[in-house]
Amino acid sequence: MKRRIAKIVLIGACVTTLGVLFWWVTRGNAVWRVHQNYPNAEVRYSPEMSGDLSLDGLVAELIRATGIDFLSGDEPLGITLRDTGVDFSDFRGMTINHMTLMNCSVADIRPLLSEYHPYVTFSHCDLTRLPQDQKKYLTPDSTDPQVLQLGNFFLLDGVPNSYPGVIGLHEYTLFP
Repeated sequence: MKRRIAKIVLIGACVTTLGVLFWWVTRGNAVWRVHQNYPNAEVRYSPEMSGDLSLDGLVAELIRATGIDFLSGDEPLGITLRDTGVDFSDFRGMTINHMTLMNCSVADIRPLLSEYHPYVTFSHCDLTRLPQDQKKYLTPDSTDPQVLQLGNFFLLDGVPNSYPGVIGLHEYTLFP
C-alpha cells in the first residue's frame, strides 16, 4: 500500500513539474505570448527604469542560459511591431517599458490610458480609426510629423490626465 501511495505521489509530482515547465515555456514566456499574435515582432529585454532583479528574473536568466528565447512577463520588455494591426489588450499582464510601432494600424489606445503605461512611438501609423478623444494624448515628434508618441503625460503641463481610471490592461497597465 505504501508503494502505491509513493507511486501516486511521484507521478503527481512529475505531472505538476511538467505542467509548470510547460506553462513557463508558453504562457509564462512573454516572447511566446507576443509571437502568438504578432509573429514578426521583436521582443527584447528592456531594463531602463526597472528595479532590482527579482526571483522571477533570476529564473528567467537561468532559462535563457540554456539557449531558450525566454522573457518573463514580469521582466521589463521592449517590443517593436511592423506592418500590422495592433490590439493593446494582447499585451495584458506584461511589463513593457517601450513599444515602437511602424506602419501599424491602431484603433484603440484605451488599454494604455492609465497611470502606468509604456512609452509608445507610432511611426507612420494609420490612426484614422482612433477616436478624437484618444488622439489628444499623442504628441508629435519634433523631428518628424509622421511620428507620434504616447509618453509619460502625467509629468507634462497642460495635458489632461482625467480619463477613465483602471480601464487598462490591468490595474498597473503594462508597467510595474
